[in-house]
Amino acid sequence: MSESALIPLSDIQQNLIQIIQLLKKVYFTINYCSDFIDVKHAVQRHVIEAGKYIIICQNSIAEKFSDFTYTDISEVKNDFDLSLQNFNDLSLIESQDIFKIERIHKNISNINILMDRCAINCKFCKELGTRPYVKLLAQAMTEIMELENFYIYPISKDLVPEYLQNFDFKSDRFQYNAK
Repeated sequence: MSESALIPLSDIQQNLIQIIQLLKKVYFTINYCSDFIDVKHAVQRHVIEAGKYIIICQNSIAEKFSDFTYTDISEVKNDFDLSLQNFNDLSLIESQDIFKIERIHKNISNINILMDRCAINCKFCKELGTRPYVKLLAQAMTEIMELENFYIYPISKDLVPEYLQNFDFKSDRFQYNAK
């Protein structure tokens, strides 16, 4: 029995569900993060696009396997917006640090880890056969990385990983500034 047969579809499904939950959390926290007041909708659009790719991946797998969860893609943004409507305690917003850019960055890092794990599992899961799922996950990860590079790193330099610290994120093109 090969190692690829050991990756169950339930692991992939669980990763996709966790990614969607974290995307909802990021979408929600962006709405109340003071660092994103001017660009809130642009940032949220990246989250929605990433969510769409994840749901397309999930639904593509669900077409092949009846026990896999199917999600209606037209409800992605509505579902994200509903999470905002259910939260209306403004005193809680002001008193907690959950709406700080550091928290958003931590959730985005967790999303990237889960997407990477899910892509590896999809690639080596014998039951899935062809591999369009990895491409969909890569497109979702691209959206999330654009969010980091265009909106988080220019605002908060201390969140930039060491290997990216010589890049200028505020210019139209990334420029490497050698020390």
